[in-house]
Amino acid sequence: MKFHMVRWVGDVNGHYYYDIIMPGIEMHLKNGNLPITLLLNSEGGHLQIAKSFIDEMKLRKIPLNTYVTGRVASAAIPICTIGKKRYMDEESHFFFHPLKFWEKEEKRKEANLREWYKNEIAKNTRLAPTEVQGLMDEKRLIGSKEAKKMGLINEIV
Repeated sequence: MKFHMVRWVGDVNGHYYYDIIMPGIEMHLKNGNLPITLLLNSEGGHLQIAKSFIDEMKLRKIPLNTYVTGRVASAAIPICTIGKKRYMDEESHFFFHPLKFWEKEEKRKEANLREWYKNEIAKNTRLAPTEVQGLMDEKRLIGSKEAKKMGLINEIV
C-alpha cells in the first residue's frame, strides 16, 4: 500500500502545526490523494491546537493513519487516536497526566476542552470518558501492549 509520511516530532503548538505539518500535508495531497501516515513523537502542548488540527483533518476528509514512535503525551494523544489505522512500535508509550492550562484563552475554555479531550479519545478507542479521566488523574505511562488492549492503537509493529 502506498502512502505519504509526515513527521510530527515536537510540541503541539501553532508554529509546528501551521508552518511545518500543514505544508507537508498540503504538498502530499497535491501529489495524489494517498493516505497520510503521521509519524508522531510529542510531549504534547496546546490542546486548542490539537483540536484545530483534528477539526481540519475531519473537515477536509484527509485520509490519516498514525504511527507512534517514542512518546506521545497530553495534547498529542487525541491527534494519534484520529488515525483510521494506528500503529505503535513495541518500545514506545503514551503518557497521560492531569491537563494544565497556561494560556489565558485556554483557561477560559478549560472545562470545555477537558470534556472534548475525554470524549475525543473515548470515541476513537475502547475507553469510556470516565476511564480517560482516570488515566489523566493517575499520571499513567501506557506501553504498546496495554495501548492495543485499550484501543489507543490497532497494531504493534
